[in-house]
Amino acid sequence: MTKIHNSIAENVLGTIGAIFWSLQLVPQLWKSYHDGKTEGLSSALLLIWFASGIFLGAYALIKNLAIPLLIQPQLFSFFTAIAWGQTLYYDNNVSKWRSIVLVTTLSVLGGALEVLFYFLPRIAHNDRPTTAWGVLSATFIVLGLLPQYILIFRMGYVTGISYLFLCVDITGGVFSTLALAFSEGSFDALASASYIAVVVLEIGIFILAAILNPRHQRKMGLKGETEFKSETSSTARGLEESNIGAGDLSAGTQAVNEGR
Repeated sequence: MTKIHNSIAENVLGTIGAIFWSLQLVPQLWKSYHDGKTEGLSSALLLIWFASGIFLGAYALIKNLAIPLLIQPQLFSFFTAIAWGQTLYYDNNVSKWRSIVLVTTLSVLGGALEVLFYFLPRIAHNDRPTTAWGVLSATFIVLGLLPQYILIFRMGYVTGISYLFLCVDITGGVFSTLALAFSEGSFDALASASYIAVVVLEIGIFILAAILNPRHQRKMGLKGETEFKSETSSTARGLEESNIGAGDLSAGTQAVNEGR
Protein backbone atom coordinates (compact mmCIF):
# COMPACT_ATOMS: atom_id res chain seq x y z
CA MET A 1 0.00 0.00 0.00
CA THR A 2 1.41 3.45 -0.95
CA LYS A 3 1.76 5.79 2.00
CA ILE A 4 2.76 9.40 2.56
CA HIS A 5 5.21 9.57 5.44
CA ASN A 6 4.55 12.53 7.69
CA SER A 7 6.05 12.23 11.17
CA ILE A 8 4.10 15.20 12.53
CA ALA A 9 0.76 13.82 11.33
CA GLU A 10 1.71 10.36 12.59
CA ASN A 11 2.60 11.64 16.07
CA VAL A 12 -0.40 13.96 16.38
CA LEU A 13 -2.93 11.40 15.16
CA GLY A 14 -1.31 8.60 17.17
CA THR A 15 -1.31 10.71 20.33
CA ILE A 16 -4.97 11.66 19.88
CA GLY A 17 -5.86 8.01 19.31
CA ALA A 18 -3.87 6.97 22.39
CA ILE A 19 -5.64 9.58 24.54
CA PHE A 20 -9.06 8.38 23.42
CA TRP A 21 -8.07 4.75 24.00
CA SER A 22 -6.64 5.59 27.43
CA LEU A 23 -9.91 7.09 28.66
CA GLN A 24 -12.42 5.08 26.65
CA LEU A 25 -13.70 3.05 29.62
CA VAL A 26 -14.26 6.01 31.95
CA PRO A 27 -17.83 6.60 30.64
CA GLN A 28 -18.55 2.89 31.14
CA LEU A 29 -17.25 3.00 34.72
CA TRP A 30 -19.43 6.03 35.45
CA LYS A 31 -22.53 4.46 33.88
CA SER A 32 -22.14 1.23 35.86
CA TYR A 33 -21.60 3.19 39.08
CA HIS A 34 -24.49 5.58 38.40
CA ASP A 35 -26.93 2.80 37.43
CA GLY A 36 -25.75 0.47 40.18
CA LYS A 37 -25.77 -2.47 37.77
CA THR A 38 -23.79 -3.98 34.90
CA GLU A 39 -26.42 -6.30 33.44
CA GLY A 40 -25.80 -6.60 29.71
CA LEU A 41 -22.07 -5.88 29.95
CA SER A 42 -19.93 -8.97 29.30
CA SER A 43 -17.36 -9.66 32.02
CA ALA A 44 -15.56 -11.93 29.54
CA LEU A 45 -15.10 -8.92 27.24
CA LEU A 46 -13.35 -7.06 30.05
CA LEU A 47 -11.07 -9.96 31.01
CA ILE A 48 -10.02 -10.55 27.41
CA TRP A 49 -9.34 -6.85 26.93
CA PHE A 50 -7.33 -6.85 30.17
CA ALA A 51 -5.14 -9.61 28.73
CA SER A 52 -4.82 -7.64 25.50
CA GLY A 53 -3.54 -4.65 27.46
CA ILE A 54 -0.84 -6.79 29.08
CA PHE A 55 0.46 -7.99 25.71
CA LEU A 56 0.25 -4.49 24.24
CA GLY A 57 2.05 -2.99 27.24
CA ALA A 58 4.95 -5.42 26.90
CA TYR A 59 5.09 -4.86 23.14
CA ALA A 60 5.15 -1.07 23.54
CA LEU A 61 7.94 -1.24 26.14
CA ILE A 62 10.08 -3.56 24.02
CA LYS A 63 9.62 -1.34 20.96
CA ASN A 64 10.26 1.77 23.08
CA LEU A 65 7.27 3.57 21.60
CA ALA A 66 6.31 7.17 22.34
CA ILE A 67 5.31 7.96 25.93
CA PRO A 68 1.55 8.26 25.17
CA LEU A 69 1.69 4.81 23.57
CA LEU A 70 3.49 3.45 26.65
CA ILE A 71 0.91 4.88 29.05
CA GLN A 72 -2.17 3.86 27.03
CA PRO A 73 -1.97 0.07 27.61
CA GLN A 74 -1.42 0.59 31.34
CA LEU A 75 -4.48 2.80 31.73
CA PHE A 76 -6.49 0.51 29.47
CA SER A 77 -5.74 -2.56 31.61
CA PHE A 78 -6.30 -0.58 34.82
CA PHE A 79 -9.76 0.59 33.77
CA THR A 80 -10.78 -2.81 32.38
CA ALA A 81 -9.84 -4.39 35.71
CA ILE A 82 -12.04 -1.90 37.58
CA ALA A 83 -14.91 -2.43 35.13
CA TRP A 84 -14.58 -6.19 35.65
CA GLY A 85 -14.72 -5.62 39.41
CA GLN A 86 -17.95 -3.68 38.94
CA THR A 87 -19.52 -6.68 37.18
CA LEU A 88 -18.57 -8.82 40.18
CA TYR A 89 -20.00 -6.40 42.72
CA TYR A 90 -23.17 -5.23 41.01
CA ASP A 91 -24.44 -8.36 39.29
CA ASN A 92 -22.61 -11.39 40.68
CA ASN A 93 -23.28 -11.00 44.42
CA VAL A 94 -19.60 -10.52 45.27
CA SER A 95 -18.99 -8.24 48.26
CA LYS A 96 -17.32 -4.87 47.78
CA TRP A 97 -14.14 -5.80 49.63
CA ARG A 98 -13.80 -9.15 47.91
CA SER A 99 -14.26 -7.43 44.55
CA ILE A 100 -11.50 -4.97 45.46
CA VAL A 101 -9.20 -7.82 46.49
CA LEU A 102 -9.89 -9.69 43.24
CA VAL A 103 -9.27 -6.58 41.12
CA THR A 104 -6.04 -5.86 43.00
CA THR A 105 -4.90 -9.47 42.59
CA LEU A 106 -5.71 -9.38 38.87
CA SER A 107 -3.79 -6.12 38.45
CA VAL A 108 -0.71 -7.41 40.29
CA LEU A 109 -0.78 -10.62 38.27
CA GLY A 110 -1.13 -8.64 35.05
CA GLY A 111 1.80 -6.40 35.99
CA ALA A 112 3.98 -9.42 36.78
CA LEU A 113 3.12 -11.04 33.45
CA GLU A 114 3.89 -7.83 31.59
CA VAL A 115 7.35 -7.68 33.19
CA LEU A 116 7.91 -11.33 32.25
CA PHE A 117 6.79 -10.71 28.68
CA TYR A 118 9.14 -7.70 28.51
CA PHE A 119 12.24 -9.69 29.51
CA LEU A 120 11.38 -12.94 27.72
CA PRO A 121 12.65 -11.86 24.26
CA ARG A 122 15.94 -10.77 25.84
CA ILE A 123 16.29 -14.03 27.72
CA ALA A 124 15.48 -16.02 24.58
CA HIS A 125 17.65 -13.73 22.40
CA ASN A 126 14.82 -13.87 19.90
CA ASP A 127 12.38 -11.29 18.56
CA ARG A 128 9.63 -13.79 17.89
CA PRO A 129 8.00 -13.31 21.32
CA THR A 130 7.82 -9.57 20.62
CA THR A 131 5.94 -10.22 17.40
CA ALA A 132 3.72 -12.69 19.25
CA TRP A 133 2.80 -10.07 21.88
CA GLY A 134 1.72 -7.66 19.14
CA VAL A 135 -0.31 -10.31 17.34
CA LEU A 136 -1.97 -11.55 20.55
CA SER A 137 -2.85 -8.01 21.63
CA ALA A 138 -4.52 -7.23 18.30
CA THR A 139 -6.29 -10.59 18.26
CA PHE A 140 -7.59 -10.32 21.83
CA ILE A 141 -8.95 -6.82 21.22
CA VAL A 142 -11.15 -8.17 18.42
CA LEU A 143 -12.05 -11.48 20.08
CA GLY A 144 -13.08 -9.65 23.25
CA LEU A 145 -16.14 -8.25 21.51
CA LEU A 146 -17.48 -11.68 20.56
CA PRO A 147 -18.75 -12.53 24.11
CA GLN A 148 -20.51 -9.16 24.10
CA TYR A 149 -22.29 -10.04 20.86
CA ILE A 150 -23.27 -13.44 22.26
CA LEU A 151 -24.71 -11.77 25.36
CA ILE A 152 -26.65 -9.26 23.26
CA PHE A 153 -28.26 -11.97 21.13
CA ARG A 154 -28.99 -14.07 24.22
CA MET A 155 -30.74 -11.17 25.96
CA GLY A 156 -32.44 -9.97 22.79
CA TYR A 157 -31.49 -6.32 23.23
CA VAL A 158 -28.57 -4.02 24.06
CA THR A 159 -28.26 -2.81 27.64
CA GLY A 160 -25.59 -2.04 30.21
CA ILE A 161 -23.15 -0.62 27.65
CA SER A 162 -22.24 3.06 27.62
CA TYR A 163 -22.78 4.45 24.14
CA LEU A 164 -20.33 7.24 24.98
CA PHE A 165 -17.73 4.56 25.72
CA LEU A 166 -18.33 3.05 22.28
CA CYS A 167 -18.07 6.47 20.61
CA VAL A 168 -14.77 7.23 22.35
CA ASP A 169 -13.41 3.80 21.43
CA ILE A 170 -14.46 4.16 17.79
CA THR A 171 -12.87 7.62 17.62
CA GLY A 172 -9.63 6.24 19.04
CA GLY A 173 -9.66 3.50 16.42
CA VAL A 174 -10.16 5.97 13.58
CA PHE A 175 -7.30 8.26 14.69
CA SER A 176 -4.97 5.31 15.30
CA THR A 177 -5.70 3.92 11.83
CA LEU A 178 -5.01 7.32 10.25
CA ALA A 179 -1.72 7.50 12.17
CA LEU A 180 -0.66 4.20 10.58
CA ALA A 181 -1.30 5.68 7.15
CA PHE A 182 1.38 8.34 7.81
CA SER A 183 3.88 6.10 9.60
CA GLU A 184 7.37 5.43 8.32
CA GLY A 185 8.17 2.06 6.76
CA SER A 186 5.78 -0.61 5.55
CA PHE A 187 2.11 -0.34 6.36
CA ASP A 188 1.21 -2.28 9.53
CA ALA A 189 -1.62 -4.37 8.10
CA LEU A 190 -2.14 -6.37 11.31
CA ALA A 191 -2.60 -3.31 13.51
CA SER A 192 -4.79 -1.64 10.90
CA ALA A 193 -6.97 -4.74 10.57
CA SER A 194 -7.48 -4.97 14.34
CA TYR A 195 -8.34 -1.26 14.63
CA ILE A 196 -10.82 -1.41 11.75
CA ALA A 197 -12.35 -4.65 13.06
CA VAL A 198 -12.99 -3.07 16.47
CA VAL A 199 -14.55 0.00 14.85
CA VAL A 200 -16.82 -2.14 12.67
CA LEU A 201 -17.86 -4.44 15.53
CA GLU A 202 -18.67 -1.51 17.82
CA ILE A 203 -20.67 0.22 15.11
CA GLY A 204 -22.46 -3.11 14.84
CA ILE A 205 -23.52 -2.79 18.48
CA PHE A 206 -25.15 0.56 17.66
CA ILE A 207 -26.96 -1.08 14.75
CA LEU A 208 -28.16 -3.95 16.96
CA ALA A 209 -29.39 -1.45 19.54
CA ALA A 210 -31.35 0.40 16.85
CA ILE A 211 -32.95 -2.86 15.68
CA LEU A 212 -33.37 -4.94 18.84
CA ASN A 213 -34.14 -2.35 21.51
CA PRO A 214 -37.37 -0.96 19.95
CA ARG A 215 -38.53 -4.52 19.34
CA HIS A 216 -37.80 -5.39 22.98
CA GLN A 217 -39.61 -2.27 24.21
CA ARG A 218 -42.68 -3.12 22.14
CA LYS A 219 -42.60 -6.66 23.49
CA MET A 220 -42.31 -5.45 27.07
CA GLY A 221 -45.02 -2.84 26.48
CA LEU A 222 -47.39 -5.48 25.12
CA LYS A 223 -46.55 -7.76 28.02
CA GLY A 224 -47.18 -4.96 30.50
CA GLU A 225 -50.47 -4.10 28.80
CA THR A 226 -51.54 -7.76 28.93
CA GLU A 227 -50.64 -8.01 32.60
CA PHE A 228 -52.53 -4.77 33.29
CA LYS A 229 -55.64 -6.04 31.48
CA SER A 230 -55.44 -9.36 33.32
CA GLU A 231 -55.10 -7.61 36.66
CA THR A 232 -57.96 -5.23 35.82
CA SER A 233 -60.22 -8.11 34.78
CA SER A 234 -59.46 -9.99 37.98
CA THR A 235 -60.21 -6.91 40.03
CA ALA A 236 -63.47 -6.33 38.14
CA ARG A 237 -64.55 -9.93 38.70
CA GLY A 238 -63.74 -9.61 42.35
CA LEU A 239 -65.85 -6.47 42.63
CA GLU A 240 -68.77 -8.12 40.79
CA GLU A 241 -68.64 -11.11 43.11
CA SER A 242 -68.55 -8.77 46.08
CA ASN A 243 -71.57 -6.87 44.75
CA ILE A 244 -73.47 -10.12 44.13
CA GLY A 245 -72.66 -11.29 47.62
CA ALA A 246 -73.76 -7.99 49.07
CA GLY A 247 -77.00 -8.14 47.02
CA ASP A 248 -77.77 -11.66 48.25
CA LEU A 249 -77.14 -10.59 51.82
CA SER A 250 -79.41 -7.57 51.40
CA ALA A 251 -82.18 -9.70 49.87
CA GLY A 252 -81.91 -12.19 52.69
CA THR A 253 -82.12 -9.46 55.30
CA GLN A 254 -85.20 -8.00 53.61
CA ALA A 255 -86.93 -11.39 53.54
CA VAL A 256 -86.30 -11.88 57.23
CA ASN A 257 -87.73 -8.46 58.01
CA GLU A 258 -90.87 -9.19 55.94
CA GLY A 259 -91.34 -12.50 57.73
CA ARG A 260 -91.39 -10.63 60.98
